[in-house]
Amino acid sequence: MKFSILIISLLISIPLYGQKILLDKDVTKAYQNIKGPNTKSFKQLYFGVGMVAGNTPDLQINNIKSGYFSVGFRQKFKILSFYSAGFEIGYSALHFNIKQAEDKYIPNSELHDKEKLRFHDCNLQIFNRINIGKRGNVIGRFIDIGGYTDYFFSSSHYTKDKIEESASLPRQDVFARVQVVKNSRLDYVRPFGYGVFGRAGINWFAVKVTYRMSDLFEKKYDWSELPRVYVGLELTLPN
Repeated sequence: MKFSILIISLLISIPLYGQKILLDKDVTKAYQNIKGPNTKSFKQLYFGVGMVAGNTPDLQINNIKSGYFSVGFRQKFKILSFYSAGFEIGYSALHFNIKQAEDKYIPNSELHDKEKLRFHDCNLQIFNRINIGKRGNVIGRFIDIGGYTDYFFSSSHYTKDKIEESASLPRQDVFARVQVVKNSRLDYVRPFGYGVFGRAGINWFAVKVTYRMSDLFEKKYDWSELPRVYVGLELTLPN
């Protein structure tokens, strides 16, 4: 009889003990460590690719062969349920494929089989985000409007030409069939720039349009500017 009473007492005490822990628990602490795109602060990495849009009469660009690649870190702060703001620190590689025409004079009048202007920059971007529609702890649909400033730490002029052959042999002074020339630290490139951008997306994908307000060339050269508009796609890495 005593053994039966002991077993019943133990069985009753188990749920009572569990109920006591549940009642004593601070429920608010359970949600303090929740992370995600719709929390007060959210960090993410992104990649972007795009092409150059538009052209200038004095310096024609092959738009399909011109473009950029970017990678960076983004920090977003939720201010209201529909509004967020943040900043981005990134790196971009931009190149312009120059068409070869008889009236070309930028950066010189020489014609080549291939010719490019290449730029590498680090940049800081500030954005305002408007969230569209209801969503849970996901990025959802959004529109960004912002501005940027960048610093070109590397610029180069690249040319590639086939060497004329004589009697099916390469030129005897260079012993090669292709000549590649790269000029770096270009004096005619401005080191700093700035502009604005707009971005629209859903979850991890976005379309971005950038407009460069500053000039790439130094004013003393009095050259026509390179196209100012870039259109691209951006992929945010899930975390």
